[in-house]
Amino acid sequence: MPDNNKNISKPKIVHISDTHLGFKAYRYTGKDTSLNQREIDNYGCFKKAIDKILELKPQFVLHTGDLFDNTRPSNHTLDFAIDQLRRITKNGIKIILLAGNHSTPKVHEQSHVFKIFRHFDGFYPLYKGAYEKLQFDDIYIHAVSQSISEETFLKELRKIEKKELERGKTHILMLHGALSGFK
Repeated sequence: MPDNNKNISKPKIVHISDTHLGFKAYRYTGKDTSLNQREIDNYGCFKKAIDKILELKPQFVLHTGDLFDNTRPSNHTLDFAIDQLRRITKNGIKIILLAGNHSTPKVHEQSHVFKIFRHFDGFYPLYKGAYEKLQFDDIYIHAVSQSISEETFLKELRKIEKKELERGKTHILMLHGALSGFK
């Protein structure tokens, strides 16, 4: 049987998830800073991941949830995240950020931290708790970010219809898959 897809250019992507920037644990602080040592370690790992991404030179970076450890990251955490992620976009690499359970507000009065990324070129924040689709030429990204309930998540996931998954195109599904409080 002939392979009809062998002439189709496949995108080069890097997938990363659950970086939990701003995570703090234990009582130790860094020697030269007042930051929590576990937080510093986490920043170091994230920076190394960004270095590797720049070495690989993908077309897309897909971050599938929990970029931040909470809904209100500190100014230091926001500054660090933006600095590191902009290193990627400055190299022409697109970043698709999917909201996870740790960075999604539980109350409607609280605005989503991902809204800040709408102001930067090359960033595509997905945080509405609903099905969202992005298209880049022949590449389609289908995503459902953290939802308020299992019922909502499943309803939104069903919006991806098989008939729209055209042959010869690349389709990527992004989910975080964390539904707090569900069995």
